[in-house]
Amino acid sequence: MPFLTARFERVMATSSDGAVVIGEVAHIHAYEDDGPRANPKLSLLQRNSYPNLLLLCPNHHSLIDKQPDTYPAEMLREWKREIENRITTAIRNMMPSVDFSELRQITNFLLNHAGKQDSDLSVIPPAEKIKKNNLSSTAHAYLAIALAKADVVRSFIDAFTKLDDSFASRLRAGFISEYERLKAIGLIKWG
Repeated sequence: MPFLTARFERVMATSSDGAVVIGEVAHIHAYEDDGPRANPKLSLLQRNSYPNLLLLCPNHHSLIDKQPDTYPAEMLREWKREIENRITTAIRNMMPSVDFSELRQITNFLLNHAGKQDSDLSVIPPAEKIKKNNLSSTAHAYLAIALAKADVVRSFIDAFTKLDDSFASRLRAGFISEYERLKAIGLIKWG
């Protein structure tokens, strides 16, 4: 597994610019019928969906596409599973250490970004949202981890709302604003 730790590259900050992460989304099975590891049985939607995508640095993206027999689809899927498992484990291990300090930082960011109040934000049950947005089992695991901290978040919001009765509505507005910003730049493609 030569590139398991080299999926993307972090380039340090310069005196003129901040640090950046350089990564490219690679297809496990090519998007084109004649591309590397092509699988014409997959629809175009399936070819461009999360289960068929992998984050790699530009060099490794080019290498796996130029040597598809050396890097077959099953190997790439295994790399993806292993890195997702490592990330899931790291998140699970870090979740118990999330406390009011982290929540306060997130809240401050969200409160300082005004949100729109006119969006339709009807609540969709988690299982339905996962299905509607074609989320992976990994995304489902992340949501489950986050929901495990729901009581801490609720306590935090309740405590601050006692001090400032507009806190909860400003927090909601911040979440909406960030959601709309991510949607506007294409990081969220669903409604």
